[in-house]
Amino acid sequence: MIASQALQSPLLIHRFNLLIITLSLLFQIYKHLKYYTLPAEQRWIVRILFIVPIYGFDSWLSLLFFRDNYYVYFDSVRDWYEGECLLKSPFLIFSD
Repeated sequence: MIASQALQSPLLIHRFNLLIITLSLLFQIYKHLKYYTLPAEQRWIVRILFIVPIYGFDSWLSLLFFRDNYYVYFDSVRDWYEGECLLKSPFLIFSD
C-alpha cells in the first residue's frame, strides 16, 4: 500500500508541486466565481481549470499505490474526466 523507498523522493516532489499548483488554481477559480459576470463562459472555464488539480491528485495517488496496481483505477477516473472536459470544451469555444 505504501510506496517503496525508490518512490519516496518523487512523491515528495510531486506533493510539493501539487500543493503550489492547487493553491494557485483555487485562487484563479475563486476570482472567476467572485467576478461572475459572464456565466455562460465562466462556468466552462472553471470546469476546465479543475482539470489540473484533479490530474495532479490522481497522479499522486497513482504513484502512491503503484506497486499494488491500483493506479489503473485512478487513471480510469482521470481519463473519464479528461473526456468530459474535451467533450465540453467546444461549448466554451462557441459560446456567445
